[in-house]
Amino acid sequence: MRPVMALLQRGSAEARLHAMDIVTKISNAGAGDWTAGIEVDDVLKSLLELLSDEVSTKLSSRALDVLLDVVERSRNGPAKAVEVGAVHVLVELLADADDRHDAERILLLLKRLCKCPEGRLAFAENDLSVAAVAKTMLRVSQLATQLAVKVLWLVSVVAPSEKVLEDMVLTGAVAKLLGLLHVETPPATKQKTVRMVRINGGFWRQYACFPTDLRDYLRLLD
Repeated sequence: MRPVMALLQRGSAEARLHAMDIVTKISNAGAGDWTAGIEVDDVLKSLLELLSDEVSTKLSSRALDVLLDVVERSRNGPAKAVEVGAVHVLVELLADADDRHDAERILLLLKRLCKCPEGRLAFAENDLSVAAVAKTMLRVSQLATQLAVKVLWLVSVVAPSEKVLEDMVLTGAVAKLLGLLHVETPPATKQKTVRMVRINGGFWRQYACFPTDLRDYLRLLD
């Protein structure tokens, strides 16, 4: 696989597409952990470089699919992906994503990465992460909103950091969470939203920029 990965990183556009075809076929045909016999770090680095280079929409789309598969199948896949910079690359892509399917897959990847401590730390350290995720809520699709809520849940409730909670106020994520309470959403999404607001409401209310009407609404939830 190493020559194929080298082509993905340094080949011409045509060579990269051919190499991506090979990797996609292996991924689609894989049973169990098809990554067991290869250097997962090399695969992850190649896929992330391909996504960062944005050579073509087709290549990027396939790279996202394979990246999802590697993260899901590979032992320690999420931690390895975080180690080679996946959270940073995905956040940058999400901030600029204008395709619904791309945004949904990126959010799914971020959700999987944020299930591990390394992923949550990388998310918290990225200045654009909360804003990029919040931007998709109530805007891209219902699935994107559900995934965004799950990501925010992982970083604000499962393992909260003050920086993430502050960013959620300043980027409008909290306002969007409160907006979700007024629209029809799946029960699991609604439940996570209510619990996030109740658990973190006291922290958010201390900010002068927090709207008065939302402050009153938080009191009703207490």
